[in-house]
Parts: sequence; structure tokens; C-alpha cells
Amino acid sequence: MIKPSHRDDSGNITLMALVTIIVVMCGFAIVMQFSKVVVEHNRVKNAVELTALAGATDLIQGPEISCSSSRRIAQSNRIVIEQCLATGADIRIRASSNVSIFGRNYVVREVARAGFE
Repeated sequence: MIKPSHRDDSGNITLMALVTIIVVMCGFAIVMQFSKVVVEHNRVKNAVELTALAGATDLIQGPEISCSSSRRIAQSNRIVIEQCLATGADIRIRASSNVSIFGRNYVVREVARAGFE
């Protein structure tokens, strides 16, 4: 003879919904953190290109002045120039910036070149 079970299963849906919400929120947090890297990479890329263009406009005055104006533009865009090479009719800039993901710092680097044909 089988006895009927009198267990109450009324709270299972609430628990499953809570677990689902937690998993979705964790996934959303991970996506948001990694999107910070993409945004920072694009920001650094645009800033380095602007810095190279600013340096190229001053190439006629010499490499020191060209790199100096590039550093000024880089500072206002919150990037750090790692290398500035002004030779002949072009300038090459390598710059970086830091981005934090889950409490760890990562370096985003970008290179740009500008000059005269």
C-alpha cells in the first residue's frame, strides 16, 4: 500500500526564480566589466590618433616641439605617452591607459601615426 505524500512544494518556484535572477545579474555584471575594456580601448585609440595629429601639425617646428604638443594633448585626454618618435615627415605615438576589471588593473595600449605625404 502506497501512502500519499503530504509535502508542501509551494516555495519551489520562488527559490528557482531567486536563483535565476542571481545568475542573470552575475552574467550582467560580467558583461558590464568587460564592456569597460572595449570602451577604454576605443577612448585610447581616439586619443592617440588625436595626439598624433596634433604632433604632426607641429612637425615643421622640430621633433621636440612636436612631441611636446603631443604630450600636452595626451595629458588632457588622460593617456600616457610611452613613446614619441618624430622623424622626417611623420610622427609615431604609442600610448596607454589603465582600466580596472574586478579590482585588477589592466593596461590598454594603442599606436598611431600621422604625417605629411
